[in-house]
Amino acid sequence: MYHTQTQSVSDPVCGMSVNPATAKFTAEHAGTARYFCSPGCRDQFIANPDSFVKSQPTKVVTIRPEILYGVIGLIAIALMTFALRPGPPSSAVSAGPKATVTGASAGQNQAVDDGSGGVIASASLNRSASTLDQLVIAVSLNTHAVNLTDFRPVDQVRLRIASGDELEPLAVSGEGELTSHHLNYRLTFPRPSSVDTSVIVKNVAGVAERKLPIQL
Repeated sequence: MYHTQTQSVSDPVCGMSVNPATAKFTAEHAGTARYFCSPGCRDQFIANPDSFVKSQPTKVVTIRPEILYGVIGLIAIALMTFALRPGPPSSAVSAGPKATVTGASAGQNQAVDDGSGGVIASASLNRSASTLDQLVIAVSLNTHAVNLTDFRPVDQVRLRIASGDELEPLAVSGEGELTSHHLNYRLTFPRPSSVDTSVIVKNVAGVAERKLPIQL
């Protein structure tokens, strides 16, 4: 059954907020409606839905306005308190955007970064399409604020192995609809001997490097 509430829900592929009342792209999985920001995200979900959803259905929670305003006030106070704390030494080096790996223990391998620069990057290993010699990895970039027209995956995406060496893609193809705000690519890399690997997305929205861990 599809949602009738007007609260926004998250696109299970890219994490973007989607209003169920106006969403153009939908799919149903395990009796639960899923909403997507673009046909590319929807097609990627349909191809392998278990990589993007948990076993329990998504619940839409309605928050009363007075409670929401109270929470916002507490967050504002916490941010002001944090801002008054002494900062790190000027020599400190930022570790860059962090990524979250989901479902690796269950054979579902997806990593999503923290959305630095207004762009959410994700990478997932396509085990069924990979071979003993090659890895097939889906890489997505999603944003509502940054123009991604100049992004070139053949030059800006690499597979970094445990030694620190970076592998270039052997092949790159677009998946679904490619727009200035939503990009979905299928990249083929030579399979490394190391299982500790990361997809590296370079120079997007002012972020020099986004590291997306992939466990083989």
